[in-house]
Amino acid sequence: YRRGQAFFATHGSLYGYAGQKLEDLAPEDLQNLQEIYDSNTVLTQGGSITLTQPVPLPGGRLVLSLDTAGCPKTCQNFLNFVESTYTAKVKEATYVNTRFFRLVKDHIIQGGDFTKNNGAGGHSSLPSIENPKPFADERHGLRKGAFKKAGVLAMANRGKNTNGSQFFLTLGEGARWTKALEGAYVAFGEVVEGAGVSAGAGAGQQQQQESGEGSGTSPRDSSGHEICVDGFALLDKLNKIPTDEEERPIQAITVVG
Repeated sequence: YRRGQAFFATHGSLYGYAGQKLEDLAPEDLQNLQEIYDSNTVLTQGGSITLTQPVPLPGGRLVLSLDTAGCPKTCQNFLNFVESTYTAKVKEATYVNTRFFRLVKDHIIQGGDFTKNNGAGGHSSLPSIENPKPFADERHGLRKGAFKKAGVLAMANRGKNTNGSQFFLTLGEGARWTKALEGAYVAFGEVVEGAGVSAGAGAGQQQQQESGEGSGTSPRDSSGHEICVDGFALLDKLNKIPTDEEERPIQAITVVG
């Protein structure tokens, strides 16, 4: 949406909307501008836009920067679920309405199981969502020092080269956690602090709706995508949620879309 705002600010006057506010435009005007943007191959290189203001999330948003240069396959798999780029035959293949089902205080919070929501399900979107297969670890994501800080985004797995849809975010830092994770799990992104982010117990937002962000100050991955899925304030709050003896959060933490 912020990318859409930036487009309107710089191009709106060219199409007869000088002096008008984006939020005051009629639906047919928004559709007209959307079609203009979508048909411009130069503009669309910066990513997709939405011109309709998204509904505020009750829990806040996670702002993630993805390492598409170092881990392109892993990032594409993640984005497939974030963007909900699934076929009609696999309608459930999306992170929307999934839960973070595992929480280890000061260590990790894990989610991405879109089939069972308990850590026993999920699968990759590669080579295609209709023919999913576990994919190999990308070496860059296994590098030394990848887990030295909180807020690292990484793939969960059942062993070497078994990446699917499940992922986790680190909640703590230090030698203990670095040793346990480094070289065993592919780190492919990180949480970046977002201006004006409100903390809460919700989980995030799918990138398809939020890929319309985009003043020049928004976090971007190395391919220019801007991902809004919530900042460190939210991670801190999630880290304090009580869990049962099986590391299941007592309070539901759901990704909303």
